[in-house]
Amino acid sequence: RRRTLPAAQPAAQSATGDAPTALERRMMKAGCEIPQVHERGITIQELRLVREHVQARCETDGWQGLRPDGSGKMVPTAVKPEDVNLYDVNEYLLKPATKDVRGGRCSLVERLASGPRKPLVFLSHAWSHPFFRTVEIIEQHMVDREYADHDAVWICAFAIRQNDPGAEIPDHITESPFFLALRVAQMTLIVMGEQAELLGRMWCGLEAHLSMVEGNQEGRTLTTDIYTMSEGKVERLTDGFIRADVSNGNKNVSPAEWGRPHLKKERDARFPLALVGKAMQFTLAKAATSEESDATNILKYVRAGDGGETVVNCTFRARNFISVLPLLQGELANAVDAEAGFKALKGSVLTKLPLSSLPQAHTAGLLTSLPLPLMELIMANSKLDDGHAATLGVFLKKSHALRVLRLGGNKITHVGCVSLAEALKTNTSLTLLNLGSNKVGSDGVVAIANALMHNAKTALRVLWIDENAVGKPGGVALGKAMVGNTSLIEMHMSGNDFGSEAAAAFLPGLKAHPTLVKFNVRSCGISEEGQSSLKKAWGQRGGLLSV
Repeated sequence: RRRTLPAAQPAAQSATGDAPTALERRMMKAGCEIPQVHERGITIQELRLVREHVQARCETDGWQGLRPDGSGKMVPTAVKPEDVNLYDVNEYLLKPATKDVRGGRCSLVERLASGPRKPLVFLSHAWSHPFFRTVEIIEQHMVDREYADHDAVWICAFAIRQNDPGAEIPDHITESPFFLALRVAQMTLIVMGEQAELLGRMWCGLEAHLSMVEGNQEGRTLTTDIYTMSEGKVERLTDGFIRADVSNGNKNVSPAEWGRPHLKKERDARFPLALVGKAMQFTLAKAATSEESDATNILKYVRAGDGGETVVNCTFRARNFISVLPLLQGELANAVDAEAGFKALKGSVLTKLPLSSLPQAHTAGLLTSLPLPLMELIMANSKLDDGHAATLGVFLKKSHALRVLRLGGNKITHVGCVSLAEALKTNTSLTLLNLGSNKVGSDGVVAIANALMHNAKTALRVLWIDENAVGKPGGVALGKAMVGNTSLIEMHMSGNDFGSEAAAAFLPGLKAHPTLVKFNVRSCGISEEGQSSLKKAWGQRGGLLSV
């Protein structure tokens, strides 16, 4: 039984006599033509209306979808609302709701919107995934990434005019709505089904390439998160930190600086390991398309780029591998192929590696496989020693992209700190260095101070050396560096043993350093007189002075 859905000027009640759903009432009032397909984003509010419509109409109208029978043959089968997928939504909602508008040249978004909507998020998924689960995943992503009900998500089913989809999908990749939507989006949400169906779809492989390798029109790779449903709950592998990883969800600080990696580790650990294993086998050339010409065009496009399909294969595999790397110990030591994972990492273009409590057996493999495009490396509480610091120093000398290096809570002494300082003499990309709660001592801090004096082009803005047994010589050296190099805007040095004499060395630096906004020397053995002098030198600049 087919329901006649409301056209542009419908009656107040549906053809069957049932009261219109909220979605049908919305279509009675709204709607406009949006010529550009990539500007047809759908909001979370509207997705909820679609979900409510499916709930109300599915069983009443006797929806059927193609499902496998006992022999595996696809046959029409009555479906329940929770089992409805986008193929079913397309058949019973999208096509009927748009076929009589402009001769079928209409998408569902055009039935609902009042104007163009550039998407904030691009959804990469398989149509066979249950629609209700997809909406629940998007709702969780909205919470995690802090976007609003009215922000737009680009979903091909709702954006493309389904009564004549071929007319809106040109042969040339760069003219396709998928390409153009990814060029304007800021984030990509990859939805993995229980069987990882999307790994077999070449269009999803292209979407991964455009998101993680090529990037948007601003030249930035998209924040790319991987979500799934497991045992009735949304599980996710987020691209770096989310706001919930920051203490008290503080919106005034950078997650890259303040995100707590142990929380991300706990979240990653809940993601189904079987899906990670499948994702580590991803190979673009083995994926399929419904049209052979699409496969030819996609592979031609990807292979024309730097590194070809190897880069997207490696990057997608590495994103999944890194998420489970901290778990590969004990009974799970051989759960995935670590050697293959490190090979993928080295060939990838990953930009964020937020890790915590890394197994010792894999530390060296990770550090020798870091990709040069890496921008954030966080290895807190991973028992890093001076040898590891030396390896990082070599990488830092080669890197022109690394901006954040957080190594707090390790076992780095002045020896390893000297290796890092040597790299700082020439590095011009690093903006944050956190060596808190190590054992670098005064000799290590003197080396860092000398590096800052040596490198006039340093980009370093934030330095953490709290609780490192730094004494007077280290404090005096930093005071001199503050005069000679005013790049730093935050200095976190609490829990050391500078003493009042070293505190006096900071005074010229504070006076010569008007851009400094955070200066923490709490619990550093500074007398009340020394504290008073520091407060006077700090003056009325605002910011945060902790003595």
